[in-house]
Amino acid sequence: MKLIKQGTTCSYHVCDGESRPPSVRHRLISVINFNQAAENNKKPIFTELKRILVEPGALLEIGSGSGQHVLYMAELLQHVIWQPTEMAVNLSALAHNLTSSRIHNILLPLELEVGKDWPNGEYRYAYAANVLHIMSEKLLPSIFKELKEVVQAGGIAVFYGPFKYNGYFTTDSNERFDEWLRKKFSEAGIRDIEMVLAEAHNSGFTLIEDIAMPANNQLLVFSRQ
Repeated sequence: MKLIKQGTTCSYHVCDGESRPPSVRHRLISVINFNQAAENNKKPIFTELKRILVEPGALLEIGSGSGQHVLYMAELLQHVIWQPTEMAVNLSALAHNLTSSRIHNILLPLELEVGKDWPNGEYRYAYAANVLHIMSEKLLPSIFKELKEVVQAGGIAVFYGPFKYNGYFTTDSNERFDEWLRKKFSEAGIRDIEMVLAEAHNSGFTLIEDIAMPANNQLLVFSRQ
């Protein structure tokens, strides 16, 4: 797929199930707010998630964006029921993208904003990609407190994105990215992993894996006590 300007609408292939004949297995849908970064990282993230999300269950995705991750992963992990979410301003575009796909294990998206009341639910899994460095640092305690209420004991929470270690950026490019973020969104910024782990621990989440990913990112896997 060629590079497409962020925020545009594009034609997008969705897998329609391996059981279908190859001639009809893929179809085009119109994806609003196409995001090239999500397109680039969906496969490396899926490679890890497919070994983590082993048991059947429901998954809460925080900040689904355009839905490109759930559109790709839900078809390949049909034992997982995916609950996408987004802030109110982005919800209608996400709903359009997901309902166009007709993938049976994707639920209608719910409105969710960190720091406000979350919809009720109980999930085996939670997943968020490129969320922690976009939201305000002061909301870190809130996201884990809310996750404690909806992720069942023994469940898994997964976060993807860049982090600092011992106060240092892992690469010069991450430092430049952090500077760009803070100029664009005053409360955004790459988080110290020590702070993330502390807030997770306070809400009963224990880090079980810290996986190095392409493009200077990490995949943090937490277990809910």
